[in-house]
Amino acid sequence: MTGDQQRDDSAQRPAGFTPNNPPPLSDDIDESGMGRLKAENLLGDQDRTTDGKADSSYQRTQSYAQPFLSMDRSTTGDVVSGSMHKTTIYNYGTTGSQAHPPEVTADQIRSPDKRRVQAIYVQTPSYDRARSILSSRRILILWGDAGCGKATTGLHLLLQHGEEVSRLDPTIDPAVLRTYDFAKSAGALIDTLSIERAQSLTSFTLSSIGSKLLEQQSYLVLTIDRHVPIDRTALGDYLILWEERPPCVDMLHKHLEWLIPADDADARQRAIALTESEAILEFLKTKPSLRAASELAILLRRVIDGDLSFDIAMQQVSSFAYAQVQDWFQQPDRSLAERSLMITLGVFSGARQQIIKDAESALLERLRPPGNDDKPAEAERDLFASSSDQLRKVCAHQERAIEETNVGSTEVITISFDNPTFQTAVLDYVWIEYNTLRDSLLDWLYDLGRHPDEAVRGRAAAATGWLARHDITAVVNSTVARWSGDAYWQARDSAALALGVLANDDRLTPNVMALLKNWSVSGANVYAKMSASAAYGGLVGSRYPSVALQQLSMITHTNRVDMRLIQQVIRSTFTLFQQRPDDPEHALKVLETLRIWTESPGLQLSIYTGLMAFLRIAQESRVRAVPPEGWWPTLLTLADKHHELRKPLVILWRRAITNRLTSRHALRVSLRRWLRAVDKDKRIEQPFERLVKALMKGEDDDYRRIESWLEDRVEEIQSETAKKLLIMLGQ
Repeated sequence: MTGDQQRDDSAQRPAGFTPNNPPPLSDDIDESGMGRLKAENLLGDQDRTTDGKADSSYQRTQSYAQPFLSMDRSTTGDVVSGSMHKTTIYNYGTTGSQAHPPEVTADQIRSPDKRRVQAIYVQTPSYDRARSILSSRRILILWGDAGCGKATTGLHLLLQHGEEVSRLDPTIDPAVLRTYDFAKSAGALIDTLSIERAQSLTSFTLSSIGSKLLEQQSYLVLTIDRHVPIDRTALGDYLILWEERPPCVDMLHKHLEWLIPADDADARQRAIALTESEAILEFLKTKPSLRAASELAILLRRVIDGDLSFDIAMQQVSSFAYAQVQDWFQQPDRSLAERSLMITLGVFSGARQQIIKDAESALLERLRPPGNDDKPAEAERDLFASSSDQLRKVCAHQERAIEETNVGSTEVITISFDNPTFQTAVLDYVWIEYNTLRDSLLDWLYDLGRHPDEAVRGRAAAATGWLARHDITAVVNSTVARWSGDAYWQARDSAALALGVLANDDRLTPNVMALLKNWSVSGANVYAKMSASAAYGGLVGSRYPSVALQQLSMITHTNRVDMRLIQQVIRSTFTLFQQRPDDPEHALKVLETLRIWTESPGLQLSIYTGLMAFLRIAQESRVRAVPPEGWWPTLLTLADKHHELRKPLVILWRRAITNRLTSRHALRVSLRRWLRAVDKDKRIEQPFERLVKALMKGEDDDYRRIESWLEDRVEEIQSETAKKLLIMLGQ
């Protein structure tokens, strides 16, 4: 078996199995059993290319979360999330049976995010005081409500002291920062410090950190939610209550100036005219959050571009959508079937018609009171009811779409809300107003999260993550945790996706990170570990790539591990890389982590897993050739253009080739694919020749091993590239 085939580890479900009573593990491997490991069991041994389609099912499942991720974080209020770079170099150590985890992980905030903050930020009267505290104390604590701009303010302040700003893990113990080597002349941001860590802050700890920062000429900003009780007296020298918001119209104008090019004066003038309309002036009187102002600016930009009418744009503002949903549900003549369909669309808007029909029937069965069957006449009317009329009653419509299925591309009918913002508004309203429905709703979502159709379970998982914002304990315990302990990989992926959506809420990110670390520790249920691994390879990893890579490596730092867990860690490392395969800094982060991960001395299981993760990236990650004629290996093309990638790439190839457990696969499959790609396209011949020469510069055994490999490729596939290299080496 290869790839996702092997992931279905419970195709034959044992009798009496329940998620809380998993079947006994039979695939455990310890150090003494390493000889049984075969790379082919994890990556396959056929010489075939994926043409960029590896793990497409997994990536499609992630796409179902998009309606629940507000808007793109790169263009809305949260400017310090996702898209971060540069792995902190950490020493794992190998004392005893467990390696010591690194204490600090840091990710550098990208230049586009920094430029955006500098462009859109509007100062408030408290800004000067905050700047004064940071300048004199080197540390600033911004304590305030969610959505009031604490993180944006912190980043803006740090950028006044230097271009390099990194973000630290919000679950970090501040005490370890007393000995942490901050980057010189740089800034660090800890956004939404976890409750436990915030309450552990003392003036002594902050003073010690401040001394360390002074040595490095660096600065630190921490943001803490106002609902977290802290000792304001002890922290007073570093603390400012952040509750002021800039004028809403100024925020809106700044966002529009950022979104509309400066040389398009006509578009800017039309945008300013729109902000003076009665509808927007009424909206601004509600004192919207930073994110709401940003959301409106994006909608107005679409109006300027002709993608939306002004009226439709205003209806899609989330606060207005919630009011419309409230009015709909408060209509007394709404039938149970209509309400059930409305809730179903809150989860499945945009899905195939049959998916929505089946899901709505399952929900209606749960919601209908016992003995309250429809009267025959009503049932007869429903039988001949027009689909268009039924959908019109729930503010929805049908569309035709092309969808990839197991029989190829086919045309399907989908159902969507007329107003896409209704999707989250419906779920919010139902959860807040109908608390008696919560148990039925969560049971329904739990079953759907285990559905064999990825389009069903992906949407159900994403909706569950959205609802967890309202009550993280109840939703996680009743649904997400049960998925995480399930023997079915589909359920575990649902747990990972739900937590990825939940981590998108800055207030709850620390809770998600702490939960995943608990699932990852030695002694935890192996299925929980696999769920955590899946989350690190998904949306959680996209926000905290350094933390994700660190935790993936630590999961295998043990003397005994389940083979299925090894496979999940490899898969998650690959999908984490694939999130930004064309980004050289992201690639360097992954390669450097894998280099440290696979260093000797170390636990052989962990080294093996890290090398196999590297080989999967090497053989399956591909980019379209330029001009678009075929495919090129991603790492080979990146290393050709970005010299800093060459050293870790050569190190990892050499380790994979010399390791007795990975050598055969590295040479006969992974490197062979690169050779065949070069044979087909001579434009990448030079970087490949450079790589081969570098691999032969090690020990004598390295030279002979590569020479023998080249000779075999000449004989086996008549490789012109291999023949040329042998001639060059012979000279």
